Amino acid sequence: MAEKIIDLIRKLNAHAESAASIGNMAEAEAFAAKVQDLLQQHKLDMAEVEQATLDLEDPMQRRTVQSDDYDRPRKRRRENWTEQLGHVVAAYHFCSMAVVQASNDLLFYGRQSDIQVAMFIFVYLARIAGRLGREEMVRIKSTEYRKVKRRDPRSKKQWRHRTTNRLWPGDHRFLSSFHDGFRYAIWERYRRQRAVADTDANTALILRKSTDEAKAFADKSCRPANQLKKNRTHEDAAARGWERGHEVDLNRRGLHGRTPQGLLS
Repeated sequence: MAEKIIDLIRKLNAHAESAASIGNMAEAEAFAAKVQDLLQQHKLDMAEVEQATLDLEDPMQRRTVQSDDYDRPRKRRRENWTEQLGHVVAAYHFCSMAVVQASNDLLFYGRQSDIQVAMFIFVYLARIAGRLGREEMVRIKSTEYRKVKRRDPRSKKQWRHRTTNRLWPGDHRFLSSFHDGFRYAIWERYRRQRAVADTDANTALILRKSTDEAKAFADKSCRPANQLKKNRTHEDAAARGWERGHEVDLNRRGLHGRTPQGLLS
């Protein structure tokens, strides 16, 4: 019954706004008076009607981002850096994020419009982080090869063996540290943007309310996961990740302004 009344009030209010927009004030006042009568009769307020309208037009949803979407192989275990990056992106786009146990897929919770933006940004950043990490690792290996060649010119054959597609023993640590530095840079930049938005009290209240809604929806749908163990930090790799993270355009134009193609297609 309450849902029908709220739907009726919502439609009457829409008619009142439409009549006022075309200058028919008599009709607008009549619809507005009917809205007030229904609100008083059923002890409702416009905040409840607006919330019901929002739930209808922009409902809360859960969406899955698969590892294939951001160019990562499917695994039967979680990945720390993608989870941490996902939490950062979700929190600053009014969403909440959860993990899929025994998988590197991620779950995003929030309003439909917010989820679409958060997922797009996450996939975009995760793809860039993965590509930049590999580029930095190749650059470091090339530098190390030049050092070895100066010491022993006959080391070329041995170096070719070491630069196959197989990862070196220290590569996982390097990539993990690079991604941690990249993620921290993104978090720092989002935090500064939010600090500017929070200077307006009304805007800050809306931002917190939207984020709290998504978190409450996620808490009802899933259990919190244990935090993964963090590897030892490679200081140089973390520093490079932090630097490259500050080069990325957060307005979705890509690295140095290039537009990402084919995201979430």
